[in-house]
Formats: sequence, C-alpha cells, structure tokens
Amino acid sequence: RDQMIETYQHLSDPIPSIKDDYGIHQKMLVYFVSGTRTFERNLTDDEFDRYGEQLLSRGWKIDKKYTEIDRSRKSTTMILSKGEFWFLITRWEGEKTVFFHLLKEDWIRDKGF
Repeated sequence: RDQMIETYQHLSDPIPSIKDDYGIHQKMLVYFVSGTRTFERNLTDDEFDRYGEQLLSRGWKIDKKYTEIDRSRKSTTMILSKGEFWFLITRWEGEKTVFFHLLKEDWIRDKGF
C-alpha cells in the first residue's frame, strides 16, 4: 500500500494541475490507486502526450496508446509500465480532467485477486 502511494506521488506532472484527487482502493488482497487530476483548461493532444514523454525519461515505457469514440465523445488512453507497475491515464476531449489508475502486477494479482 505504501509503495503504491510513493510510486504515485513520484509520477511526473508536466502540466500543473489545480486539483489532484486520488485514493487507495483494495479489491480483495490487491491495492490500486485511482483518481483524477483537474487542470485550469482542457488539455491538447500535445500536452497529453507530454505525460508519456515525461514518464519515458523516468524509466517508464508506453505499452499502448489508443483513441476511442463513445457517444460522440473522443477519449485517448495511454498505458505505461515500469517494472511491476502499470499506469493508465485517460483524457476525454473537451474536459479539464484526466482519469488514471496505478496498478501493481504481482503474484497476488496474477492469481486473480
């Protein structure tokens, strides 16, 4: 649990957020961090890409990036990994908030808990 909080707090924030709302959650034996970061304005595609670039310089790698349209709303999701950690971040077009999840792959999670 403490390792999850420390990892989250050391993630880069290339664009200063005005609100960082996150929580530690537990599903059976597995902990994860999820929440939102809110900005003063809507992020552009380039600004969203800066998240990935900043994390690349800190040893993370981008495993996948994709865009979806759901109910006429466009979202872009980036999935990054570093060691046993996964960081998923999603930006909805026209919103000032990004949504994220920080997960840790370990033997407990691999067992389906």
